[in-house]
Amino acid sequence: AGGYDPNGTLTLEAYRQTFEAFINAFTTYRPLLTRVKDHYDRALDQALRSEHENVHLRSELAAMERRRQKAVEGARADTNAAAASLRGELVDRLQEAEERAAAATTAA
Repeated sequence: AGGYDPNGTLTLEAYRQTFEAFINAFTTYRPLLTRVKDHYDRALDQALRSEHENVHLRSELAAMERRRQKAVEGARADTNAAAASLRGELVDRLQEAEERAAAATTAA
């Protein structure tokens, strides 16, 4: 419980060595216990590889999420700019129409 062991690798190795010592102490059951240990070692090794792959996938997923968020922010900014430009054009057209209407009223 002393040192930092983020993956539990040291603890796992300690258990493996303890199990190996246990197997060596019980020669009668050694063949059976060796098969059991080999099976668990393969399963644990596969789980550790899978965990490593998952860390990589989670990292890729986080990077993709950051890219997606940046793209959404860019699209939102572009849309807001386009909407502001259209609003400005509409205001200009409305003002021109009002001016024409006022001029037509004055001329009549």
